[in-house]
Amino acid sequence: MNKAEVSQLKVKFEDFDNADVYIQLDSAIQFHCIIRQAKVIVSDDKLIISNGQENDIIFELFYLEKIKIEGNNIFMEMSNDLEITLSY
Repeated sequence: MNKAEVSQLKVKFEDFDNADVYIQLDSAIQFHCIIRQAKVIVSDDKLIISNGQENDIIFELFYLEKIKIEGNNIFMEMSNDLEITLSY
């Protein structure tokens, strides 16, 4: 993942801050959840979505291969064939 993509994520995730974030993981494992009133942190290495209490999900951006942003949705494809959809 290059710095331009990280910058793009940082800008887009400003819209996600304090929103209810829907997370969908699709691959060999399928997972769906909502993190209410999410706090979002994007560094050069990680994407962290947390409710500030007990629910956190952390994505290692090293494995991010593709990113697509459409409206309120972010679609990420990881190197291990994991597809992630984030929306608010």
